[in-house]
Amino acid sequence: MEQTKKPSSSTKADHGNTCRVCVKHPSAGITRIRLKGSAVSRLSKKHPCIIGVGGGSAIDTAKAVRKFATQMDDSYKPYLIAIPTTSGTGSEVTCFAVISNPDEGRKYPLAEEQLLPDEAILDEVLVKSVPASVTADTGMDVMTHAIEAYVSTENNEFSGALAEKAVEITGQFLIRSYSSCDDTHA
Repeated sequence: MEQTKKPSSSTKADHGNTCRVCVKHPSAGITRIRLKGSAVSRLSKKHPCIIGVGGGSAIDTAKAVRKFATQMDDSYKPYLIAIPTTSGTGSEVTCFAVISNPDEGRKYPLAEEQLLPDEAILDEVLVKSVPASVTADTGMDVMTHAIEAYVSTENNEFSGALAEKAVEITGQFLIRSYSSCDDTHA
């Protein structure tokens, strides 16, 4: 799976199969998923691993593909690796996903244990590769999640302390990160 701006992009699997899962991110922030060719036959090959690389929408797409694949065959449990290129959604460490259908103007929330990736790989080089505007947008997403956790009615002393620290850290480092992608401390 890859995140791309061109719907015609594809990747080659080890067995010579062309797998195309194109995730297009229009300026409105809505995800479009297009499965080229016979997606069902590709999933039926039962590759041992699904890798989601990109922002929260791309990782949510990988989660949904795994969910769909396991519904096709209960014995098929592909390993899911999430590699985020942005900060903010936390999709790489949660059992939630949101899939959008722009044609219907609807978003479909998914919430179940099998959506939790088996592994998350965090690489600062990938996060540094996004434009400053994406850094700002996803940084505000981080701040929003932290504030939501702090004011939640389910808040406790532990989660409140973590949320408070997240607000502090985001306030301290977001502008630095936005100003310079080379500030790896930020």
